[in-house]
Amino acid sequence: MRRFLAALLVASAQAVAKDCDYSFSVNNATIELLDSSQTVEQTVRIIRGQNSPSGRCRIYRIFFSKGLANSYQRKAFSTKGASLDYNLHSNINKAGILKEFGDAVSANEYLQGEAPEKLSTYSRSFFISAPGLANNTMQAGTYSDLVQATLYGYNDNSGKYLFEETQNFTAVFRVPSRLQVSLLDEGGTFDPSSTSKILDFGVLEQNQERGVDLRVLSNGPYQLRLSSQNNGSLRQISESTIAYALRVNGALISLGGSASGPVAIGSGGATPDAGHLYNLKVRITEITANKSAGLYQDVITITAIAN
Repeated sequence: MRRFLAALLVASAQAVAKDCDYSFSVNNATIELLDSSQTVEQTVRIIRGQNSPSGRCRIYRIFFSKGLANSYQRKAFSTKGASLDYNLHSNINKAGILKEFGDAVSANEYLQGEAPEKLSTYSRSFFISAPGLANNTMQAGTYSDLVQATLYGYNDNSGKYLFEETQNFTAVFRVPSRLQVSLLDEGGTFDPSSTSKILDFGVLEQNQERGVDLRVLSNGPYQLRLSSQNNGSLRQISESTIAYALRVNGALISLGGSASGPVAIGSGGATPDAGHLYNLKVRITEITANKSAGLYQDVITITAIAN
């Protein structure tokens, strides 16, 4: 005869009361990065409850974890694996970095405040230092970090800490798309103020060639398109024309019809600080000896498009 035994385990759990009966919340942050660095204020809301001992819980202290980088040089990460540096501070002057319990030594490495009354709500500010975009090709996108904030009651007389609770805090940084182009003498370095160039051939002759460098600075995917006002010809006021050829990084570009339909000449992703280089060469391909005297010209327009 088989016997089946069954056991029923009955257990009970009792919530452990917090020593100081504090609760708190931390506002998450969403920061749009600007050209220059910025310091953004955030707020912690602290509630001292009914069951809070009168004297020993008057002071609270809040500590912050290292975040996903596991470092006090905190980093926020994008879904593509890119990162940006930021940090947390107790004051707007950034005179210290907020740290974890056990690592914080000086008063500017944690948040401290007084909550003298029970059943009352208090607030405390801290500050996020965000980088600027000037002269930076930080990849466009959304970056985030998750930090834990932990609140303790603090007995100023005994130096004893009373753990209360931990809350998650998310910092989100948005990097807008940035795209700039610069037209330069060949071999020149990126200059955002240089966006036009004149190629002066002097007295036109067949096979003359002039060059210019186009540099693109972008923090995300981009496309380049080009159009010729005269569809690949230099035109004189009398309507006489002289044909020329355009090469971009050595590749021949057909400009026929480009006045109404710009042609693609390149594309790329986020660039290094020096930008991506496109060398443009213009060569006179037509015999000029039988052409009418006068000034011949064409306008080439280059358009950069952020994807």
